[in-house]
Amino acid sequence: MSYNFEFNNIDLERRLNTYENIKNKYPNKIPVIIEFEKKEIFKNITKTKFLVEDSYTLSKLMYNIRSNFKLDKSMSLFCLVNGQILCNMSDMVLNLVQKYGDNDDHFLKLYVMTENVFGNLI
Repeated sequence: MSYNFEFNNIDLERRLNTYENIKNKYPNKIPVIIEFEKKEIFKNITKTKFLVEDSYTLSKLMYNIRSNFKLDKSMSLFCLVNGQILCNMSDMVLNLVQKYGDNDDHFLKLYVMTENVFGNLI
C-alpha cells in the first residue's frame, strides 16, 4: 500500500521550480515534505514543508518535530518514507534522499503516524 501525498497534486513543473529555488538558496539543506496521519493529536499541525540539514539523522528530525509541535513524549511516532518504507531512525536524511527520494521532483516525502505501543494505564 502506498500513501498519496497531497504535494504530488501540485503541477510537476511548479514542484521542480520550488526545488531549484530551495537548492539555490540553501545548498546544504534538504527539502522534506512531511504529512501527518489524520488523527486528533496532529490536528493543529498545518506545516508540511521543512528544510533539514543534510547532516540530520531521521531520529533527530523526529525529535525536532516532537519538540516543535509539543507532542507528548509517551506517544510513539513512526515515519514512513514515501508512505510505505519504515527506515532505521539512525539513517541520515541525505542517504534517504539518495535512496528513496522522488525521482520526479527530488523531494523526500515522509508520512508520520502514531500508534499506541505502550499500552493503557488503568
